[in-house]
Amino acid sequence: MSAEDFKTIIDLLSSKNAAAPRRTTRSSAFSEMRRIRKLRYVLETLTPAEVAGRYADRIYALERVEEPPKVMSMVLLTFGLEPRAPIEQRYVIQ
Repeated sequence: MSAEDFKTIIDLLSSKNAAAPRRTTRSSAFSEMRRIRKLRYVLETLTPAEVAGRYADRIYALERVEEPPKVMSMVLLTFGLEPRAPIEQRYVIQ
Protein backbone atom coordinates (compact mmCIF):
# COMPACT_ATOMS: atom_id res chain seq x y z
CA MET A 1 0.00 0.00 0.00
CA SER A 2 1.39 3.39 -0.90
CA ALA A 3 1.23 6.45 1.31
CA GLU A 4 -1.38 7.86 -1.07
CA ASP A 5 -3.60 4.78 -0.61
CA PHE A 6 -3.39 5.11 3.15
CA LYS A 7 -4.14 8.84 2.93
CA THR A 8 -7.31 7.97 1.00
CA ILE A 9 -8.44 5.64 3.80
CA ILE A 10 -7.70 8.19 6.50
CA ASP A 11 -9.37 11.00 4.53
CA LEU A 12 -12.54 8.95 4.28
CA LEU A 13 -12.43 7.92 7.94
CA SER A 14 -11.53 11.27 9.43
CA SER A 15 -13.46 13.61 7.15
CA LYS A 16 -15.63 15.94 9.21
CA ASN A 17 -18.05 16.10 6.30
CA ALA A 18 -18.20 12.36 5.66
CA ALA A 19 -21.77 12.02 6.91
CA ALA A 20 -22.98 15.39 5.65
CA PRO A 21 -24.96 15.45 2.43
CA ARG A 22 -23.00 16.81 -0.48
CA ARG A 23 -24.11 18.81 -3.43
CA THR A 24 -23.64 16.39 -6.29
CA THR A 25 -22.34 17.37 -9.66
CA ARG A 26 -21.33 15.00 -12.38
CA SER A 27 -17.61 15.56 -11.81
CA SER A 28 -17.89 15.28 -8.01
CA ALA A 29 -19.88 12.05 -8.36
CA PHE A 30 -17.16 10.55 -10.59
CA SER A 31 -14.49 11.77 -8.18
CA GLU A 32 -16.29 10.13 -5.27
CA MET A 33 -16.64 6.88 -7.23
CA ARG A 34 -12.89 6.88 -7.91
CA ARG A 35 -12.15 7.40 -4.20
CA ILE A 36 -14.47 4.54 -3.23
CA ARG A 37 -12.95 2.19 -5.83
CA LYS A 38 -9.45 3.06 -4.61
CA LEU A 39 -10.42 2.48 -0.98
CA ARG A 40 -12.01 -0.87 -1.84
CA TYR A 41 -8.88 -1.95 -3.73
CA VAL A 42 -6.62 -1.01 -0.82
CA LEU A 43 -8.80 -2.72 1.79
CA GLU A 44 -9.10 -5.90 -0.29
CA THR A 45 -5.35 -6.01 -0.99
CA LEU A 46 -3.88 -5.55 2.48
CA THR A 47 -4.53 -7.36 5.73
CA PRO A 48 -5.20 -5.35 8.90
CA ALA A 49 -1.84 -6.53 10.26
CA GLU A 50 -0.04 -5.07 7.23
CA VAL A 51 -1.80 -1.74 7.66
CA ALA A 52 -0.97 -1.72 11.37
CA GLY A 53 2.66 -2.57 10.74
CA ARG A 54 3.17 0.14 8.16
CA TYR A 55 1.03 2.99 9.42
CA ALA A 56 0.63 2.66 13.19
CA ASP A 57 2.47 5.93 13.88
CA ARG A 58 0.17 7.87 11.55
CA ILE A 59 -2.98 6.31 12.96
CA TYR A 60 -1.85 7.11 16.52
CA ALA A 61 -1.10 10.70 15.45
CA LEU A 62 -4.63 11.05 14.07
CA GLU A 63 -6.07 9.61 17.26
CA ARG A 64 -4.07 12.10 19.34
CA VAL A 65 -5.35 15.21 17.51
CA GLU A 66 -8.93 14.02 17.01
CA GLU A 67 -11.65 15.57 19.16
CA PRO A 68 -13.68 13.19 21.38
CA PRO A 69 -15.44 10.92 20.70
CA LYS A 70 -12.35 9.48 19.00
CA VAL A 71 -13.29 7.29 16.06
CA MET A 72 -9.64 6.54 15.33
CA SER A 73 -9.56 4.49 18.56
CA MET A 74 -11.99 2.10 16.88
CA VAL A 75 -9.81 2.04 13.77
CA LEU A 76 -6.80 1.12 15.92
CA LEU A 77 -8.76 -1.73 17.52
CA THR A 78 -9.79 -2.94 14.06
CA PHE A 79 -6.14 -3.12 13.05
CA GLY A 80 -5.25 -5.03 16.22
CA LEU A 81 -3.57 -2.10 17.98
CA GLU A 82 -4.25 -0.74 21.46
CA PRO A 83 -5.70 2.81 21.48
CA ARG A 84 -3.86 5.36 23.60
CA ALA A 85 -6.84 7.65 24.22
CA PRO A 86 -8.55 7.38 27.62
CA ILE A 87 -11.59 5.12 27.51
CA GLU A 88 -13.98 7.99 28.30
CA GLN A 89 -12.82 9.83 25.14
CA ARG A 90 -13.22 6.88 22.77
CA TYR A 91 -16.13 6.36 20.44
CA VAL A 92 -18.27 3.47 21.67
CA ILE A 93 -20.56 1.42 19.48
CA GLN A 94 -23.80 0.82 21.32
